Amino acid sequence: TASKKIYEAEINITKEQYSKIKQNLDKLEKLKNKTINQQTPQRVSHRRADKIRKRKIYDISVKELNTDKLTLEIKTQSGTYIKELISGDNGRTRPSLTSLFETPLKLRTLKVIGFED
Repeated sequence: TASKKIYEAEINITKEQYSKIKQNLDKLEKLKNKTINQQTPQRVSHRRADKIRKRKIYDISVKELNTDKLTLEIKTQSGTYIKELISGDNGRTRPSLTSLFETPLKLRTLKVIGFED
């Protein structure tokens, strides 16, 4: 089986985004144990084949949410582009947190906090 990586992702948000995220928080459930489609991200497209990769999101949960920060714990199949899972990469990753929360999001920091087989 594919190995899993567990990340902590921190996203800066505004007060306006905070209320949108809060309203749509239940939509995170749509990502749990789901397969997402990731087209090769624009930032790596010059060195990777442009294709659609299917990646499994095993779990995603909110560790912290306040008016200036959203921190998530995300357990995914190895090889998932986390930055694009959050931003959507102009529609190249579907679904993304940007599409679920209906507000443009951008990753601030990303840490790998664990591995599972």
